Amino acid sequence: MLKPKFLILLFFFFAGGFQIQSQEFTLKVVTSPEVKIDLPDYSQKFTKSENLKKEVYIYGVKLQKMGFLNSKLDSLVHNDKLFTAYFSLGKRTEELLLLVRIEDQAYLPSYLNRRDSIQIPFEKTEELLGDITTNLEAKGQAFSKVSLKNLQMQKGGLTASLSITNQQARKIDTLIIKGYTEFPQKFIKRYLSPTKGSVFSQKQLDLISRKVNALSFVNQTKFPEALFTKDSTKIYVYMSRKETSSIDANINFTGSESESIQFNGLVDLQLNNIFNKGSRIALFWNAAGNQREELRFSTSVPYIYGGKFSPAISFSLFKQDSTFINTKLNIDVKYPLSDAFQVGLNYTTESSTDLINQSQSISSFSNNFFGISSNYLQLNQVGFFPRKFETNVHLLFGNRNAGGSSSSQIKFTFDASYLWELNPRNFISLKNSTGFLNSDAFFDNELFRIGGINSIRGFNDQSIFTDRFTIMNLEYRFLTNNSSYFFTITDYANARVNLNGETFMGLGLGYFFTVKNSQFNLGAALGKTSNQNFNFSDTQLLISWKNFF
Repeated sequence: MLKPKFLILLFFFFAGGFQIQSQEFTLKVVTSPEVKIDLPDYSQKFTKSENLKKEVYIYGVKLQKMGFLNSKLDSLVHNDKLFTAYFSLGKRTEELLLLVRIEDQAYLPSYLNRRDSIQIPFEKTEELLGDITTNLEAKGQAFSKVSLKNLQMQKGGLTASLSITNQQARKIDTLIIKGYTEFPQKFIKRYLSPTKGSVFSQKQLDLISRKVNALSFVNQTKFPEALFTKDSTKIYVYMSRKETSSIDANINFTGSESESIQFNGLVDLQLNNIFNKGSRIALFWNAAGNQREELRFSTSVPYIYGGKFSPAISFSLFKQDSTFINTKLNIDVKYPLSDAFQVGLNYTTESSTDLINQSQSISSFSNNFFGISSNYLQLNQVGFFPRKFETNVHLLFGNRNAGGSSSSQIKFTFDASYLWELNPRNFISLKNSTGFLNSDAFFDNELFRIGGINSIRGFNDQSIFTDRFTIMNLEYRFLTNNSSYFFTITDYANARVNLNGETFMGLGLGYFFTVKNSQFNLGAALGKTSNQNFNFSDTQLLISWKNFF
């Protein structure tokens, strides 16, 4: 048994040890003579004296960059836990007169006029040299050296000559994939690789990294690296295969009054990159009793036969209770004009059958549309959300045949999304969807169908029939970790329904998260129209679950 005196000594030993470990040093900077400008900020609290001394050195460098070229540390006085650094500033250099040779003026940033002498505030010197270095890298001269020579003090200013030691421009020769050996070669050639003979720069590495992050079927395991040899430049891209095929299924059946079996439920099957070709196959089935039933099948094959064309085909069946059934085929072929911009040709044909022949607003018809499309995509540098800004535009011209008569029609759709990063954990997501159908007369079964989790939350899926609409979706997103976030729901739409303008609004909250190979998107939303107020009893639960394999 330990004696009381020993326990007391043991307590003071550990208490004293804790105080030694948790001691804190304070830094104070004193400068002379006094100046009327704001001096650099500095950290004041430290747990290690070595870090405090590093901060004193960094402060001296900051003074030099502000133009106090003759500043020096006179003394660093230590009194218990307080360190006081005394700096003599000397006279400040406020201007830099930079002499530039004619052959070097092409590397000056665009905000400066090209001439043989440039005068700038001295504190902008480092920024200017950095911009010149960036311009050299963009021209493939990543190993060129930029410096100032022949420095002379003149009347409170500094005169110097810009010195650029040029190196031969580096051009990218080869792009090599490490980690995912079966990565589709056509993606290397048509998607990842810069144009043949492109000059090497840091921007090229950043762009390749963003492109890898945008691919749904791979994980980037390491930032791209460059290997320079005497006669070649190789880019190494590090990635691993990502399982992104998914299934969301919920099927049940009930017996109706006529004793027939009635199926309800949802099947959302997506097969992505199953053949290591980057292709996609999707099957979607959704049935809500006797109200509506939808079946969709789609597939896309990027860079078919190793070329630049990427075709996509979709086929769908839609049945609205017992009133009509629509069959639709869509073919879209896209071609990239740049890394961010694609154009395409589109063909759509749709036929509809009136099942009851009792309503003037519904009629059997068939149509054919031909048109053009465009897609613009700007990627984020890094982060949980790879897409920063995206637009999709479709403009189609066609004819509708119904009851032995033909009518010319124009169909236009526009989708845009933008992600505004407030800081690394807070984001604002903005989306807009707009549709317009121009025709002499309309049938309900040919109109756009909006509403639901992918358009206006708080309303039933595809429950609003309209010939023209615009939808705004606003979300505030807060990242709780690198794979989950809370979000708010603010949806607003203006649509023409039965030739009358109506407004729709949806408000709610949600949470997106992942658990191992599963992804969950949970939310609740409440909707109202211009003729109806919010009713909490109409709150809709939004539940999406995907299991990846």
